[in-house]
Amino acid sequence: MVYQFRLRADGTSCFPYASDRIRDIYRVSPDEVVDDASPVFAVLHPDDHAAVVASILASAETLKTWQFEYRVQFPGGDIRWLYGDAVPERQSDGSILWHGFISDTTELRATKQAKDELELQLRQAQKVESIGRLAGGVAHDFNNLLTSVLGFANIAKGKLPPGSPAARDLDRVIESAERGAGLTQQLLAFARRRIITPEVVNLHSVLGRIAPMIRRLLGEHLELALVTDHTLGAVKIDVGGVEQLIMNLSLNARDAMTEGGTLTIRAENVTLTEAEARATGEIAAGPHVRVTVDDTGSGMPADVLARVFEPFFTTKPTGQGTGLGLSVCHGIVRQAGGHIGAHSEPGKGTRFEILLPRVDEPARAPAPTLPVPTAPRGSETLLVVEDDATILTLISLSLSRLGYRVLSAPDGLAALDMYGDSEEAIALLLTDVVMPRMGGRELATRLTAKRPGLKVLYASGYTDDAIVQHGVLDPSVHFIQKPYTPASLAARVRQVLDETTE
Repeated sequence: MVYQFRLRADGTSCFPYASDRIRDIYRVSPDEVVDDASPVFAVLHPDDHAAVVASILASAETLKTWQFEYRVQFPGGDIRWLYGDAVPERQSDGSILWHGFISDTTELRATKQAKDELELQLRQAQKVESIGRLAGGVAHDFNNLLTSVLGFANIAKGKLPPGSPAARDLDRVIESAERGAGLTQQLLAFARRRIITPEVVNLHSVLGRIAPMIRRLLGEHLELALVTDHTLGAVKIDVGGVEQLIMNLSLNARDAMTEGGTLTIRAENVTLTEAEARATGEIAAGPHVRVTVDDTGSGMPADVLARVFEPFFTTKPTGQGTGLGLSVCHGIVRQAGGHIGAHSEPGKGTRFEILLPRVDEPARAPAPTLPVPTAPRGSETLLVVEDDATILTLISLSLSRLGYRVLSAPDGLAALDMYGDSEEAIALLLTDVVMPRMGGRELATRLTAKRPGLKVLYASGYTDDAIVQHGVLDPSVHFIQKPYTPASLAARVRQVLDETTE
């Protein structure tokens, strides 16, 4: 809208000229304001009215350019943002006449706000990715250390009489190492580098199975309401991951409801529109399963809510929280291709909302867990490849004691030479995934090309390439996660050796 605005010496005002766009900007005609500007001032937003008037008076006094952004509000509640820019000049009769324009900036502001939000999400994602790389690398190295600690502690304990003071001390070492292993799994889940095996599942079954655990976790002073049904669509997610996700959120809810309350977990089918999907900034429109976890606790202020998924951010006292719980939840959901968001206000509780894409596949029943004998023996020849010398010694020692013939190599190239020189029939290749000179995947490809019947068992603390894609394990690949104990390694080796090749 192009216009002239006159402020008379007696304080009255008018628009001597206004282009026809005034009909859209202020919803009045040029004729309505040519002598009296009050219809324009009547639609100024109540919260902005005084500021607009003050800015006009200041420009009249200083004769400096008037520039101002403000709101107008029309009958029915429609609010628009306007931006004005005008140059004043004093007239011979003492009035001030401005020449300028006014633009409707509502859509521009909305676009800028969306852009700012996307930039904020990008910066947050980059920060999380950087910390994730660091956390993943630390967890990988720590898993190697824990494998050695667990392995040699179990071997040493096996040489002692049960119940002896030294055996009890080793039990504490093993317990601490297992707690460390749990922490590394949290780091890897946060970094989205935890190796997972997604399954097509119905969350109605999963939530029903873990509900008794959640009730025990909450205690007697809190109630659990589980609202779900068997008509839920299937999702593809690591079952252990989704259980950890719900348990972490339940723990947070319990800590927020110190004076009692109710935790409500609801799962339902939803179909996201394009606008709803864009609002998440992470997922596509279409059919999803939505899981909401609501508590009636203390809630969170806006500054805390904005940082709730940041790694290592916690409001708990020192020593009472790692700050990884919710960032782990974020990593689990994102690794499954979903979205997690939080809504909260002080005194009004907190809601976490999880959206997981539905898949058009039948959900699979959980496979029965078959008992596996502890540390089963064998007589086959195994080729073990591991670049960590301590772990290589541990594997060779523990498997040799069970009757296996063990050939060991520190990397892929040395293993190729050893395989070529060996006159024995090697039954299984046990190899780390990431090694210098030649990794486990390339080594396995070369050796199985020479002998198609060779069985391969991969071991790693984590990897996001080679045998997995974005942390997802190929179902046809045999794998053991570090850290492991000699007994679990022996059981896995025997399981792979005994598997019938189709």
